[in-house]
Amino acid sequence: IIESHMFQKTKKRIYRTLLLLALLLIALIVIPSIAMFSDVFYSTYESTAKNKLDRSISASRMYIDSIMATTDNLALNPEIIQTLSGQRTSSLTPLLDATCTYSLDIGAITVYGLDGSIYTSSGVVNPPEAEELTARSDIAEFFADRNADEYVSLRTSKIIKAYNNVPYDEQLGIISYCRKVYGTDGDVIGYIFSDIFPHDLFEYFNIADNRLDGSVIMIAFSGGYFSSDHSEETEEYLRAEADTIVGSRLIISSTRNFYGGTIRAAVPLSPLYNNILLISGIILLIGAALLCAVHLIARAAANQVTNQLNELLLKMTESTQKINGL
Repeated sequence: IIESHMFQKTKKRIYRTLLLLALLLIALIVIPSIAMFSDVFYSTYESTAKNKLDRSISASRMYIDSIMATTDNLALNPEIIQTLSGQRTSSLTPLLDATCTYSLDIGAITVYGLDGSIYTSSGVVNPPEAEELTARSDIAEFFADRNADEYVSLRTSKIIKAYNNVPYDEQLGIISYCRKVYGTDGDVIGYIFSDIFPHDLFEYFNIADNRLDGSVIMIAFSGGYFSSDHSEETEEYLRAEADTIVGSRLIISSTRNFYGGTIRAAVPLSPLYNNILLISGIILLIGAALLCAVHLIARAAANQVTNQLNELLLKMTESTQKINGL
């Protein structure tokens, strides 16, 4: 009985040793596996977000290019040229409204004459005068540059007070495609400003799964920025280094020039975290299954060893009894 009790302790030691070794081995497999998959998922998520940001920039540039083409054609319209050159005095509003309707993407059109006259599409309230616009150095340089026919202005000041008769918040900013109008003698006779709302532009930026995903899109330029989400965190996203994490968002930035500005996005990391949790759960379940299997194997191995020891002890006991009976 004493020896059998001793073998029971041996059985437990064998079982615990095998189980501990298996646990360490599984941990050495599971922990690096989770770390490896997390790193792969993060790299893939970051790369995908950057690729989609780049494609979104291309789509947004095509959007603006279409407005530029429409405005370029408008600058060649005889009615515009005759009105700005003083050959006719009719209103340009019907023509400008028709252009906005045709384009669908232009928020409003303002035409400036060199004599200070201003013509607008319908619903425009208190557009800035040309002299006010020249308070901005970039627009003043465009007006003064004889070699420049066009310019894209990104600004958060000197903006029309109301579009479609609805007050407009300057903080939202505006994108204006500025085009010079030339007379028949080749001299500048006026300027056309086709306004684009940043929030319309942001609709082209879908960073994840081709759908709106809660990413914050920002366009930074000299003197200000546009943002799809005007929250307190926006400026923190703008100050942060690219490819870093701020809060629960990944900050990515494009190196492509966007009409004098730069575009960056604050992409939510929740989809990435969900994927990492999912794969981690699967790996842990596999580890738990392996541990259960090792538990059964360790018990079987410990039982086999102790049974063999018991059989050996029984044979030795029988041999001793035979020798003592002689």
